Amino acid sequence: MSDSKPNLSRGVRNGYLSARGISAGLAMTFALFYSSNLGVERRSLVAFIMTTALVAAVISTSGVSLTYRRAVPNQENRITLNAYIYLTTLLSIFAALLTLLSVAIYSHTKTHIPNTLLFVTLVYAFFASLDFCFHQALIAYNLFKVASILDVLTIVMQISIYLILLFVNQVSIAVALFTALIISYITSTVTTLLLLIGIKDPSIKFSASEIRYLLSQSKNYHLYGISNGFADRIDRIVIAWFLPLGLLGKYAVGTSLISFLRFLPEALSRLIVGKQTLPQLAALSKSLPKKVLVISAAALIGSLVSQLFVKVVLGQAWMLPFLVLLLFAVQEIVRGYYQISLSRVVSLGEDKKVRKLSLALIVTAPFLSILGSQLFGIYGVPLGMASGYILLTFFLKRRKQAI
Repeated sequence: MSDSKPNLSRGVRNGYLSARGISAGLAMTFALFYSSNLGVERRSLVAFIMTTALVAAVISTSGVSLTYRRAVPNQENRITLNAYIYLTTLLSIFAALLTLLSVAIYSHTKTHIPNTLLFVTLVYAFFASLDFCFHQALIAYNLFKVASILDVLTIVMQISIYLILLFVNQVSIAVALFTALIISYITSTVTTLLLLIGIKDPSIKFSASEIRYLLSQSKNYHLYGISNGFADRIDRIVIAWFLPLGLLGKYAVGTSLISFLRFLPEALSRLIVGKQTLPQLAALSKSLPKKVLVISAAALIGSLVSQLFVKVVLGQAWMLPFLVLLLFAVQEIVRGYYQISLSRVVSLGEDKKVRKLSLALIVTAPFLSILGSQLFGIYGVPLGMASGYILLTFFLKRRKQAI
């Protein structure tokens, strides 16, 4: 039938996964480099700002971007690219203001942040959010190759501009970093917008009715979008607000090598939601429970390698206790499995179940991680997160068996 969903070639999908891996690897290398320049305390502050901006963007825009990614393959003509561009721009402004408010409150109650950095934070949060949303539009139209190239080029541009600003030595290291990020996101956003306009030729007319319709349709997936992004980063938010700030920089750097593998479940989830997954991927997700011992061994090895890597590259001052890294590795494994499992539920259109599980994660993850931080310090943060994912995965599987 003519209305069947287009399937991407295996090469394109594998190329997208590979490019996501390359960009994640470059981002991790870049993070280690600017961490050595910033030092523990300033790196902790930068990690807090970046995490806050990401969480604000997810809270503001994720439901809309997910709705659009599902609507385009299903040829829902009432949801237009024009409405998506206008709405995500407005929501990105809201995300930037929410980020600024959160960081300003933190500056007044916890650790002082210079006004210059507050302004840079506002601009950074806006363009980071908008770039994320426009990137989702590329995926919606199956432009995975373009999205992959832009991913890699954006990271390369960030590294290049940061090195130039360090050489000029006219601004602080933190401002140089955020300036490099802002310029790269502006370039990526404008390039993506021009590509979308050139390929899809949307109307530039502002249509309030189209925007309202897109917003109304996104409510079914807003909780899922929030849970995917908010819950995944709540560990860093908890550390910043409930533990000494210096721990956040060590945590961000110490877990970066383990987090590198996060690109895989995230990329797979995007393919699954867009119904572009390979049969092999579905078989992989089904076989994961049988490989618990192998995955546990991988977590142990990954934690050891991560700790050794940080010690060699940055020194003893950046090291976290090994048990924290091991708990984080377990958290990432169960998180990835839960994310892939829930994405399959989303692709089947089981909206009611998705909303319940998403709301449960939004409530459970912060509660258990905060409780864990108060009982066990930094050890309790990944322990609480992992416990939440395990409970919800168990519930998800029991519901599936009952059906």
